[in-house]
Amino acid sequence: MVRAVVIGGLGIGIDTWSLVSLAAGISAVEAVNVRDRLRDHYRRRSSPGVRAKAYMDAGDLVPGTLGGEIVLDGVRRAGDGWILHDWPRKVEEAEFLAEHGQEPTVVIEPTLDESETMARLGRRCLHCRSTMHVYYRLPAVPGVCGRCGGQLGQPHEVTVEEIRTHREAAAALTAHYRGRGRSVRAVSALGEFDDVAARIAAIVSGST
Repeated sequence: MVRAVVIGGLGIGIDTWSLVSLAAGISAVEAVNVRDRLRDHYRRRSSPGVRAKAYMDAGDLVPGTLGGEIVLDGVRRAGDGWILHDWPRKVEEAEFLAEHGQEPTVVIEPTLDESETMARLGRRCLHCRSTMHVYYRLPAVPGVCGRCGGQLGQPHEVTVEEIRTHREAAAALTAHYRGRGRSVRAVSALGEFDDVAARIAAIVSGST
């Protein structure tokens, strides 16, 4: 059975959830996203969903163990294999999955070079915070948000810190999985969207 974790790309200007969804369709496995699973649990008024909603309503982060319960339910429901997006984010969360018999067979890390990462994250709108020009298309007017007309860009030091935080977390996770003997594969996120998804799908399909 295919079990793949794709490290989230928020800190490097990649819409990894869309890539994971497309790659899962190509590979004929289920894409699992912690946010969608949270919404599903709340709609069903499950015990984890109600508890998670209480944290969110209070403006607090959902604890890792509670998020783990919800993710665990999602991957257990995926009968023919799964690609898990943006979870685990920490080594402790990876250990939680392993303790419950749901360790991935392959870990995939989409990557961009430094200059491309800086350029993409620099296109976030300062007014509406839209990431449309980070992920999907260049602005029709350089430096102007196509959604609200606001200014694109963010302070250089903010972008640098976002990249640093993402890379530290990703490095800790990949080191953990390598230590566990898992296959860790980097994949270039440059190029057409469908091509990048196909690269991820090829790794997933070859990991059985």
